[in-house]
Amino acid sequence: MAARYLDTGEPDPTFGDGGAVMTNIAGGSDLACAAVLQPDGKIVVTGRVAFSGGDNPDFGLVRYTAAGGPDPAFGTEGCRGPAAFALARFDDTGVPDPGFGAGGLVTTRIGTGDAVANAVAVQPDGKLVVAGHAVDGGTAGFAVVRYTADGVPDPSFGAGGIVTVDFYGADDRAECVAIQPDGGIVVAGSAVNVRAVGLGLTRLLP
Repeated sequence: MAARYLDTGEPDPTFGDGGAVMTNIAGGSDLACAAVLQPDGKIVVTGRVAFSGGDNPDFGLVRYTAAGGPDPAFGTEGCRGPAAFALARFDDTGVPDPGFGAGGLVTTRIGTGDAVANAVAVQPDGKLVVAGHAVDGGTAGFAVVRYTADGVPDPSFGAGGIVTVDFYGADDRAECVAIQPDGGIVVAGSAVNVRAVGLGLTRLLP
């Protein structure tokens, strides 16, 4: 779901249906995680897509017009949906960019279990920092991967482009990432300590 509000905090009645728009990509449960506003007013939303009843979720990408309707010039009825720790780049028509990774898609193996990417930030030099979580030894921890502009893990960052952070030995999940003016990488999400869920926040050197 995407929603737009007026500067008074009220839903914008000119956007979608009463200020909100909902899109089901594959008939299962979908979860929007991030959005970006294009210079032309169109809105791109990405998140997790349940193609198979919620198991092994893929990721989806939807572009809306400024009025809140799926953009027919993007993908199939405004949607694209591939799979997950995955990163994809699309051109402005919703077609995977063949100059990025393998046919527009990059997947990175982290840990011994599931790994999911939740957020991305672009550095001034064009490198991409992706944050999410990865399961290793039965518990999840923050996972951060930096890629070159072509979609290759950056060997100058962490171990082969990968940094993992464990707070208390329980499940930690990064949900957002930001690049500071000095190049520092700030990652935030949830951290579990003795079954209590709190804010997990870490800063990585560039």
